[in-house]
Amino acid sequence: MRTILSYRIAGIDFAINIEKEAIEQNLLNHYNSFRIEGTKEFDFVLDIVNRQERMEGEQILGGDKIRSQIYRVQNGYYKEALGRERRRVLYAIYLNSNYSYGRLKINQHTRTILNEAIMTMFFAAMAKFHVIKIHASSVIKDGKAILFHAPCGTGKSTHSQQWMKAFPDAELLNDDGPVVRVWPDGRVIAYGSPWSGKTPCYKNLSAPVAAFVRINRAKENKIHRLRLVEAYASLLPSCTGVKWNDDIRNYTHETMQKVISTVPFYQLDCLPNEDAARVCAAEVLKLHE
Repeated sequence: MRTILSYRIAGIDFAINIEKEAIEQNLLNHYNSFRIEGTKEFDFVLDIVNRQERMEGEQILGGDKIRSQIYRVQNGYYKEALGRERRRVLYAIYLNSNYSYGRLKINQHTRTILNEAIMTMFFAAMAKFHVIKIHASSVIKDGKAILFHAPCGTGKSTHSQQWMKAFPDAELLNDDGPVVRVWPDGRVIAYGSPWSGKTPCYKNLSAPVAAFVRINRAKENKIHRLRLVEAYASLLPSCTGVKWNDDIRNYTHETMQKVISTVPFYQLDCLPNEDAARVCAAEVLKLHE
C-alpha cells in the first residue's frame, strides 16, 4: 500500500510517494515536524518505486574512488549510489531536467540510504530558489540565528553548547545542516532541517541570520570581521549539495554572493569555554554586560 507524504522545508514544498511499510519502520520520523497537510502544487515530487531500469547516457561524475555514478540522460539525470566496496547499488534515482520530479529505487531500505536519496532530490530542487544547506551548527538568540561553521572536528557543536550555557535563552536550531534561504525581498533566513548529524535536532523553526562565524581553535578568545573575499572563501567549503550541474553551481554561487553582501561574517579564535560565547555574542549581537 502506498501513501503520499507532504513536507515544507525553508518554504519549499514537496511530496514523497512511498510504501506504507517504510513509514511503519519509522524511516522518516525525523521529517515529522516538517509535515504539511492538504494537496496543492509542489515544488517537486519524489516517487519511490519498486523497479527502476538502468538508464544510459553521458557520464558526468564517476571514477574508481567516487561512490556516485551520475549520467546525463534524455530529459534529465540518472544517479547510482554505490556501497563502500562499490559492488552494490544502494539506490538509483532519476531526476527530470528542471528537478520537479524524481523517481527513486532503493535496494536496501535503511534510514541512512533513504535520507541520502531524499537529500539528493532536495539539493537539486532547492538551488533555483536561492536556498543553500550549510555544514554548520546554529543557535537562535534574541530572535536571530547565528551559524558556526568550520572543518569537521573543530568544535562547532561545542561552541553552540557554550552559547546555551552562557545564555539560558539561547536555543539550538540545528547542529549540522541548517538551511539558509535568500528571499526576493533580500531577507536571509535560517531554517531548521531534518539533517542534523549526530544530534537529533529536527526543529521546524526559522530566524533571520545575524551572522556567520567561522570557528578557529586558539589559546585566547577574540573575534574579527572578515572581508568579503574572506567571507566567500570561508563559506564555500561549508555549502553542501549537488555540484555536478552548471546551473545548480551558478545558482549556489549567486546565493552565496547575496548572503555575504547582506550578512556579516566573522572569525572567532577561541577556547572551548563560555567566555568564547560571550565574546562572540558581544560582537555579532552587540551584547554588552
